[in-house]
Amino acid sequence: MVSSVGVTVEVFVDETRPTNFVAGIVAAAPTRTLPTMIWHPAMADAEPDIDGGPYPLIVLAHGHTGHATDLGDLASMLAANGYVVASPDFPETTGGATFDAFPNVVHQPEDVIFTIDAIIASNDDHTSRFHGLIDREKIGIGGRSLGGATVLLTLYNTRFGEPRIRAAFCAAALEFPVEGGTFDYEGKQPLLVVHSDTDPMVGYDNGVDIYGRAQAPKYLLTLKGQGHVNYFDRDDSCFGPFSGTVLAFYDVYVKGDSAAVMAARYEDQWIRIEGYTG
Repeated sequence: MVSSVGVTVEVFVDETRPTNFVAGIVAAAPTRTLPTMIWHPAMADAEPDIDGGPYPLIVLAHGHTGHATDLGDLASMLAANGYVVASPDFPETTGGATFDAFPNVVHQPEDVIFTIDAIIASNDDHTSRFHGLIDREKIGIGGRSLGGATVLLTLYNTRFGEPRIRAAFCAAALEFPVEGGTFDYEGKQPLLVVHSDTDPMVGYDNGVDIYGRAQAPKYLLTLKGQGHVNYFDRDDSCFGPFSGTVLAFYDVYVKGDSAAVMAARYEDQWIRIEGYTG
């Protein structure tokens, strides 16, 4: 574990794709602006701890009407354990109070890919405060709710299928259809499916179905009797078991830590883990 965690916000602008109008959220624009929170191992002055790196990169995707800050507790824990974690505010699904923007999830896989590109560009830029911070060969993603759907599209849909990503987790997620692509888990990267067995918004059967079609290595983390995504909150009783499982998964499949262990079978009062390692 590193000594401290720094947090900064970088604003990345994708000049190649437009922002679509969504009432109550965003005006139409010819570009896409992604304010991105970055959590990183830090020195005493909160500057990135370059000397301790390079570190694996994790990109986290927030849910519908959400913000990057919703993922701050998990991101901080991961950064404290030697990761750089980035989370963009998606232009068309950040904020708002209705589900009008739900179909715009189909634009978010390219936002995730663009975020990876932008951070790697900063890593390679000798004038950037993040120069040399990232291990560009070790990249993972994760997301909750509509962010989990974004993760599934980014990695397991044939329209996107980003090859640089080593592993992913999706929490309270479902598959969202996209024109020109199908979901294909054959031969793909390891997946951790996280779902509450009493999720009131996205039925548990969605998580079970995704896990059933995923290919090993794969894991299903069941949160017992929980809500939709309450376990992302540091003060929640399930945060420890949830975040510890995510960390172990990334340590094994993103960081490649030979000493790390991801349990294939485990159960206590809060969670149940089942998995196949291949």
